[in-house]
Amino acid sequence: VASAKLVRAAGYARVSTNSEDQKSSIEIQKQHFASIAAAHNDWEFTGIYYDIVSGTKAEKRPQLQQLLADCRAGRVNLVLTKSVSRFARNTTDLLSMVRSLTALGVDIIFDREHLDTRTMGSEFLLTVLASLAEDESHSISANCRWGIQERFRDGSYRAASAPYGYDLADGTYVVNEEEAQIVKEIFSRTLAGEGICKIAEDLNKRGVPTKRAGQVWKGQEVSGKWTYNSIYILLQNEAYVGDMILQKTYSDDTFRRVRNDGAYPKYHLEDHHEGIIDSDTFGKVREIREQKSIDNYIRVKRHLLTGKLFCSHCGAPFIRQKNRCGNVYWACRTHRKKATDCRMPQVAEEKIWEAFQQALVHLHDDPAVNPN
Repeated sequence: VASAKLVRAAGYARVSTNSEDQKSSIEIQKQHFASIAAAHNDWEFTGIYYDIVSGTKAEKRPQLQQLLADCRAGRVNLVLTKSVSRFARNTTDLLSMVRSLTALGVDIIFDREHLDTRTMGSEFLLTVLASLAEDESHSISANCRWGIQERFRDGSYRAASAPYGYDLADGTYVVNEEEAQIVKEIFSRTLAGEGICKIAEDLNKRGVPTKRAGQVWKGQEVSGKWTYNSIYILLQNEAYVGDMILQKTYSDDTFRRVRNDGAYPKYHLEDHHEGIIDSDTFGKVREIREQKSIDNYIRVKRHLLTGKLFCSHCGAPFIRQKNRCGNVYWACRTHRKKATDCRMPQVAEEKIWEAFQQALVHLHDDPAVNPN
């Protein structure tokens, strides 16, 4: 007799690197899950989803998100995974996913722990196991950080990626001549006083791709377009004079990447690789960028309309803002601090001047104000 419900089983695996060993592990898990499904007449094995990522957060794993989407669409109603820690190392993520999948009628089997959500009467055991997995993740992270810091100290650290203008060869930077010409052009144009937004716009018009063009990030293909940020970061990168500063960022206790403002020591390696820009040019460009930042600050703060414009909704003063591409607008201070406290939208400065001119015309034509 056919089963009333066809079990559509799918496997999920996560590995931290793209090495051959890890790829072999995925293939072994796929075969293992397929054999489990084959032992049940009413099961259909739909395949395996896998992420090659060391991160712990569920939203940073595109294949896991695809699996969850397929579960919601009814294409999968049983998930097979090696262990709790492979599925999630974050207790909140784990319980959230288990609850949402259970509500959809999707079951999960954790192979190593011999846990099956179809037969579990309580979340308590799952919570304990998830907490242990999260603690394990913190421990692994701390050990990895210690190992990396030791390699920083003894100079044995090998880079995992190269900035624009370089290729990576055996852990070090090798000049990419084609990209290096673009790097020199960006520095030269900045030195000549050209703005970052104009440079970015020109490079995009010429079809010059960025380093990550075509790569997949968070499940989406990177466009490869130059932006203000990409050029601004390039102009600040000491790698272009041949130096390297290690541990500029670090992973905090919530596994977020944050800027290192003194929490850990930084390591400055001089003459680490061949430079593209001489140190004199690099220093002058840095001075230009710093001076522009100061000029923009002064220009925004010392304005004849400052203190004369107020929000019609909450009464707070308007403050002048200037974005990185030079567009100027005025915004309610309350709205800037917390948008939900005041819904007044920002106003382009040119619109304010248009209104001011119209007001002058009305005043000029008003006989009460101008009897002549």
